[in-house]
Amino acid sequence: MTEQEVSEAVAAWVQVTCPDIETSYSYPVASKLGALPDVVAFCSRKAVGPNHPEFPFSELQQVWMRVFNVEVSIMVEADGDGETAHQQLQTFGAALEASLEQDATLGGQVEMTSPQAEFDYSTPFAEYDDGTRGRLLFVTLTVGELVNEPS
Repeated sequence: MTEQEVSEAVAAWVQVTCPDIETSYSYPVASKLGALPDVVAFCSRKAVGPNHPEFPFSELQQVWMRVFNVEVSIMVEADGDGETAHQQLQTFGAALEASLEQDATLGGQVEMTSPQAEFDYSTPFAEYDDGTRGRLLFVTLTVGELVNEPS
């Protein structure tokens, strides 16, 4: 897979897993063109080689992998006190976590995803260049594919 294909696959998986998300971007954005809630998913880094701590079996089996670090952000509309928006983000986070635990292929979108994911709710509020305002959840995922089979 290419970086763009991985970005598109992760964005599609988020929308399937969290059907309330209306808009999807598979690239970093400075302006929002669609309705909230939305998801931004993009490959921030790619590495090829045998040593990837996110996939411990690769070291044991001595396989080479192509590994993509994917950054995901989900934005919801900000409300007055923030509680409703924060709860909505937690609901999305829980759904994504459960989906990862059940299916590391993201519904057949990718070869494998590491079960080691990070969910960050620490950014309480954001405003984009176009005036879009909301609350955010950031998720960091690692997608992998084998480059060669073990011998």
